[in-house]
Amino acid sequence: MGQQDWPQEIPQGSAQGRGWQVRILRRGWPFGAAEMRPADVGNDLAGLMLSSSSVLEDVNYTKIVPNRFIVEVNQENYAHNYQPIAGRIVQQWTERMLRRLMTANSRMGRREYRFGGRVTIEIRPVNNVSPSQARVIFRIDSDEPEPSTWGRPGTGAPCLQMLPAGPRFG
Repeated sequence: MGQQDWPQEIPQGSAQGRGWQVRILRRGWPFGAAEMRPADVGNDLAGLMLSSSSVLEDVNYTKIVPNRFIVEVNQENYAHNYQPIAGRIVQQWTERMLRRLMTANSRMGRREYRFGGRVTIEIRPVNNVSPSQARVIFRIDSDEPEPSTWGRPGTGAPCLQMLPAGPRFG
């Protein structure tokens, strides 16, 4: 896969969030020659989201999972299995990922996993992926402002302020 195979909108790395990662999903035997269907991709997306190579940990050991996904499938496969119901597929994948995250947190007994921001999923047809494969490009995109913006005028700087310990009236 060369640089020319990448969609133009995806930068190699990012100033916001984490750099892009890529995984190729394949249909397993005995279904290797069959088309990659939306249900297959949805199961793999949920697993990919929670894999140890996809998450980051914050100061409190909370695991931040990817929330920006681009799924690329073969053009013919896209036209036949994805395009007619693309909106519904994206909605179902998003719901499945949320359920998987909630189940993982429930099993841990605490809110250990969180999305990096609002979940967005996009499906694209490409001509350099076989019908039995899907390429998933993903990253963690934070909805929070970058720390470098704190010192700019109008954004305010973070600070700690010691208040006198006595009765206060508001």
